[in-house]
Amino acid sequence: MCGIFGVFDRHGLRALPQELLKGLAIASHRGPDGEGAAWFDTRQSREIVIDNDPARAASAHLLLAHLRLAIIDLSDLGRQPMGTDDGQLWITYNGEIYNYLEIRAELESHGVVFRSHSDTEVVLRAYEAWGSEAFSRFVGMWAFAILDFRQRRLVVSRDRFGIKPLHYVTGGGRFAFASEIKQLLEIPWVSRSLNTRAVYDYLQYEVSDLGAETFFDGINRLLPGHNLVLQLDTGSCEIQRYYSPPTGPLLEGISPIDAARRFRELLYESVRVHLRSDVPVGTCLSGGLDSGAIAVLMREISRTSERPVERHAFNCHFDIPEANELEFTRQNIAAAEVQPHFAEPADRDIVDDLQSLVWHQDEPFGSTSIFAQWSVFRLVRDTGVKVVLDGQGADEMLGGYASTAPHFFLEMAARGRFAKAMTESWQWSRLQGRPWHSVVPWTRLRTVLGKLSGAAGPAMGSPQKPWIREEFKRASAGKSLFELQAYQTAWDAKAPFESILRRFFFESNLPALLRFEDRNSMAFSVESRVPFLDHRLVEFAFALPSDIKFRGGYAKRVLRDAMSGLLPEPVRMRARKMGFATPELHWQTTVLKPLVRDAINSELLAGFIDREGASVTLDTIEQTRRLDFLPWRWLNLYMWRKQFNV
Repeated sequence: MCGIFGVFDRHGLRALPQELLKGLAIASHRGPDGEGAAWFDTRQSREIVIDNDPARAASAHLLLAHLRLAIIDLSDLGRQPMGTDDGQLWITYNGEIYNYLEIRAELESHGVVFRSHSDTEVVLRAYEAWGSEAFSRFVGMWAFAILDFRQRRLVVSRDRFGIKPLHYVTGGGRFAFASEIKQLLEIPWVSRSLNTRAVYDYLQYEVSDLGAETFFDGINRLLPGHNLVLQLDTGSCEIQRYYSPPTGPLLEGISPIDAARRFRELLYESVRVHLRSDVPVGTCLSGGLDSGAIAVLMREISRTSERPVERHAFNCHFDIPEANELEFTRQNIAAAEVQPHFAEPADRDIVDDLQSLVWHQDEPFGSTSIFAQWSVFRLVRDTGVKVVLDGQGADEMLGGYASTAPHFFLEMAARGRFAKAMTESWQWSRLQGRPWHSVVPWTRLRTVLGKLSGAAGPAMGSPQKPWIREEFKRASAGKSLFELQAYQTAWDAKAPFESILRRFFFESNLPALLRFEDRNSMAFSVESRVPFLDHRLVEFAFALPSDIKFRGGYAKRVLRDAMSGLLPEPVRMRARKMGFATPELHWQTTVLKPLVRDAINSELLAGFIDREGASVTLDTIEQTRRLDFLPWRWLNLYMWRKQFNV
C-alpha cells in the first residue's frame, strides 16, 4: 500500500522539480518507508536523473513518483518507480496482488528472471509478457501507472472494484494522476473549482462518490475496472473498460448446502492469500457477522500454517446504547482467539480530530461513523501493526442492509412466489422487531409492481429538502449526478433484489465506503485489505439465486450457513447490524451543536441552504431527539470548503 503521483506535459513540464514534488510530499502519510521520483524525456524514451536541477528538468515531459509503505519485500529492491533492465518499462504502483507468487512462478517457467521478491516486479514483468491482458490475471487491489516506451504510451489502471483510489486531470496536452485529490491540487495548473452538481446530490440525496466526477470540478476518479491509456506523442487519453460486473444469477438450482460450502471455500482461500505479508497482519473486529467470519478463518488458517499468524483485533467502543455492541464483540474475540485492542474515543476527540479527518478524506462524507473507523486505524498504527483485514463488501453483495429486504419480497412476488414473499416478510419483520404491515405495502403491491417496469427502477432518492435554497434547486434541476449517473445498471423488474444489490455494490454504497476506508487507513500509514472483494468470491455471490442469499427472514444467509460451527450462534444469527456506529445523536446535541450552528450561518453555505429553514430543521431534530445526518452534512460541507479553499 502506497501513494502514487505523476505529471505529464508533452510540451515539457515547465516547472521546478521542487514545485511539482509538493504533490508527493503532501501525501507522505501514505508511504513513510521511502519515496522515489523518476523524470523522463518521453521524446527520447529515456529516464533523466535530475537531482532537482532546474536546467535538466526543462527537458523532462513526465514525472513518475512514489511513496512507499513497505509490506512485501522490505529491502531496497522493492523501491519505486521501478524499471526493467532495458529502461523501456517503468511502474509506480499502489496496492497488493495477492496471487503474485503464482504469477511469478508462471513467469519463471517461461524464463523470466526476477531481481526482487516484491509483487511490484511481478506486475511489471507480467505486463512485459502479456501487456494489459495481464490485469485480468491479478487477484488483488491496485492503482498503478506503467510507462511503456515500446508502445509509446502510459497505461493507468484501477482494480476491478475500486479498492484503491486513482484520480486524474487532463486537458491541453497535460495529464496528472494521484492517489489523493489533495496531491493534484498542488500542481500549479490545476484549479480549485467547486462541482455544484456533487454538492446538490450530497445535500438533496445524501450521496457522494457517484461515477467519475468528484466534488472538485475537473478532477475525476478513474472508475473501477478501467484503464486509462495516454499516448505520449499526442497527449490524447482513452478510457477502456477491462472488467464488467458479472451477470446472473447463473447457478439456479444450487442447494443451500452446496452454496454455503463453496462460499466458505472461496472466502477461506481469499483470507489465506490476503494474509501474505512480510509484516504482522491484524483484523478489524466488531460484533458483526462479516468481520467475525474473517477473524475465525484467520484462526483456522493459523492452525495449519507453517508460519504463525499474529492475530491482533481492533475495535472502536462507545459506552452509549446507540453505539454499543460489546456483548457480541466479546463473543467474536473469544471465538477467533485474538488479542483485542479497543479504541474508546471521548466526546472531545471528535472535535479535536475533525479538521484532520476532513482533510484526509478529500471530499465530504455522510456521517460521523467515519470517525469510529478513523479511531480504529489510529489504534492499529499505535499498536505497531501495518496491515489489517476488514469486512467491506459483504453487505452490498449479500443484502445486509435493512433497506434491501423489501426488494427481496417484491422479487418473490414479481416471480409469482406470493407465499414465499409473505412468509419471508413476516419472518424478517419479526426478527427486526417491525410491524409486518410496514415492511411491504401489500395493499398497493399491484401498483408497486407496475412501477417496477421502468429501466431505472424505483426512485431511491429522498423528498425535497425545504432548507435547500430555491435558487440552488432551480440551478441544479436536470443536472443531478444522482439522477443522471448514479444508477446506470439495468433494472430488472423481475429481480429488484438483485438489481439493488448491484447498484449498492458497483455504483453507490461500496465506492463511498472504500474511499472512507482508504483515506482513514492511509492517514495512519496502515494497509487495509478486504477479503470479501476477491473477484472470484464476488462473482460467485452474484451468480447465486436471491433465495440463497435471503432465507428464513435472514439476509446474508449463505454467509451465515458458511460460518456454521465457526462463529458463535448469537453472532452468526444476529439479525440486526450496527456497523461502525457512533453516538451521533448525542454529539449533535452536545459537542458538535455550536459547530453546526456556525456552519449554517456561514457564507460558505449561503448559496446552498436557507439559514432560517436549516435552523428550524435543526431545532426540530434536537427537540424530537430523532437521529438525522443532516446536521453533520452541513458541518462537513462547511469544513471541507474552508479546509480546501474551494
